[in-house]
Amino acid sequence: METASQEGLRYEVSVRSRILKLAFFCWIIAVETIKILYVTTCDCRVSGQPFNAWFFPAFQHQPYTFWWTYHGITWLAGPYSLGWWALNSPAFFGYWTFFSFLLIADGLAGFLLSRKSSLYALYYLTLSLWFTTLDPVDFFPILFAVAGRYRWYFLIAAPAVKLPIGAPGWVWAWTFTNTNSFSGPENYGRYLILSVVWLFSLLLYLRHRFPSLPSKMIRLHTPVDDSVLPSRMMGESWSPVQDTHGGTSRDERTGLVHEIRNPVNIEPTLGTNCMGASTTSGLSGDA
Repeated sequence: METASQEGLRYEVSVRSRILKLAFFCWIIAVETIKILYVTTCDCRVSGQPFNAWFFPAFQHQPYTFWWTYHGITWLAGPYSLGWWALNSPAFFGYWTFFSFLLIADGLAGFLLSRKSSLYALYYLTLSLWFTTLDPVDFFPILFAVAGRYRWYFLIAAPAVKLPIGAPGWVWAWTFTNTNSFSGPENYGRYLILSVVWLFSLLLYLRHRFPSLPSKMIRLHTPVDDSVLPSRMMGESWSPVQDTHGGTSRDERTGLVHEIRNPVNIEPTLGTNCMGASTTSGLSGDA
């Protein structure tokens, strides 16, 4: 029978779990509401707004072509990959179609991520608040970067969508030298966010894909002199302690090797040989 303390602990865990779930759903509702309100009420719907003056007209022209806007500024149509053009093709039909598509894609991505990890889905939906409303040009690169935690090909797709893959060589030169692209200081913040998110997903993917990698790195950086250990200790299968499945514990071997290589409190002790003479022994003990 369960004791009163066990029942109390179980109740406390249940209450805490419900509170966290409630906070999770409240946060999602708040974030998604902000996205919808911004898209439906912001001044970005005005045709003269800089983003609208470039983004939506670009899809009325062929990729990688220049055209003059009504206020005399020359724009380059989408200096990104052909994949970017395909993913953002709903922009051809205008503001409302494109942002409706974007919000649906954002919600679907958050739902799929929540089936893997609620906390990670919360991280993505909060992050996409910026890229759905203020920087939709980079929505799919950031989405693929986040999804790269679970699939390696998304880590490749994230920069591949952003770079002008499939474009002529002069577009590459323009992308890396023009102040409206990589050379513009006002864009450094976006590139920094994209890079940090991508690297974070890469680290999470490596940790999930190779869970024993940290242990192997510890063994690799632990100095061990083979001459001071019996040959059977250096074997991969040797360990004085077996795990529950009868196998060898790598962490236990690493700890034992480190302990033997760096002994603690080993002092010589006095002994007596068969002739009565005093000798020293290498066994540990108190003098």
